[in-house]
Amino acid sequence: MKLKKLIATSLTMAMAFTLAPIAVPNQSKAATATITLSGSTSISPLAQQLAKQYAKENKGIKINFTNITGSGSGISDAMNGKVDIGMSSRALKADEAAVLKANVICNDGIAIVVNKSNPVGNITPEQLYDLYAKKTTNWKSIVSSYNKEAAVYGRESGSGTRSCFEDVLKNDFKKDIAKNYGKLDAEISTTGAMQTSVKTNPGAIGYMSLGDLDEKQVKAVKFNGVSPTTENVANGTYKMSRPFVLATKGEATGATGNFIKWIKNSSNAKKIITKMGFVNLSQVKIAPRQIKLNVKSKITLKKGKKKTIKYTVYPANAVNKAVKFKSSNKKVATVSKKGVIKAKKKGKATITITTVEGNVKAKIKVTVKKK
Repeated sequence: MKLKKLIATSLTMAMAFTLAPIAVPNQSKAATATITLSGSTSISPLAQQLAKQYAKENKGIKINFTNITGSGSGISDAMNGKVDIGMSSRALKADEAAVLKANVICNDGIAIVVNKSNPVGNITPEQLYDLYAKKTTNWKSIVSSYNKEAAVYGRESGSGTRSCFEDVLKNDFKKDIAKNYGKLDAEISTTGAMQTSVKTNPGAIGYMSLGDLDEKQVKAVKFNGVSPTTENVANGTYKMSRPFVLATKGEATGATGNFIKWIKNSSNAKKIITKMGFVNLSQVKIAPRQIKLNVKSKITLKKGKKKTIKYTVYPANAVNKAVKFKSSNKKVATVSKKGVIKAKKKGKATITITTVEGNVKAKIKVTVKKK
């Protein structure tokens, strides 16, 4: 992770401001174009290094980084046409995905970090929840030899890192910290600032991008007994992970599309992703763990009516999200390959949604009434 350490200081100071454009070649000397990116403070260091390499391989393009203030900003900017690419360190929500195309370029873990003087080596989901809910206020409750007041640090609202942190606790461990936060000792706006804050407070705990982690400054602990490594992110055993998304308004075309294709396909891009501590998509073996229904699990339809099943396969960085649909009683209700339920006649049926990989299931009970 030496490469990112060289740029960490300058990036932290410049996060909220427009960064100098990176001149990037295109094969035609006469051709010029500008690509603009905004958003995630976690993705920005990686994206800038990718842009620099792209500059060595092409001519005539400028890449500007602006408004590096969090995933929410990047998504909003991309939706409103202010930038070509919105950088998001979380998956897009349903309303965002209706407008934007999620171009996943790699995966990242979220490291739970403490001060290097803290002897704790592992944090369970329950302990993490209790710290952030302020049920635990002193480290001696976790490590009896460490009598320090716990200083709980979190990212700001709109941060993709914060969103993933909350989602993993809720979806994998049934700990809804988003609804039960105690008062955070600090709400921190950038990855670099999080690392610095934890480094300078013996009682601190926070969370940050694994790819941006500098273990000379802070200590990354195991989460639920699993070490935060790229290998464990890739194989899915380290649950605190997320995709890195370059969001574009519709399918990326022209200079923007070429840049994204290069990131996904270039061997040099893959080398940069690996060198900076992130996980290339070709390494990822994460299986689905849950199907989250965006419709009620019990619905009533009148004969002849249709209902489209809306769902999300979790986690967002699962490799194969394909599902199959099946009706327990086709005479009462059928379901198409695209998840459209059609009410046939009065009665009851159960629609089962199953992931192709992992055999994860969700069910919807359908009651059909006469017209």
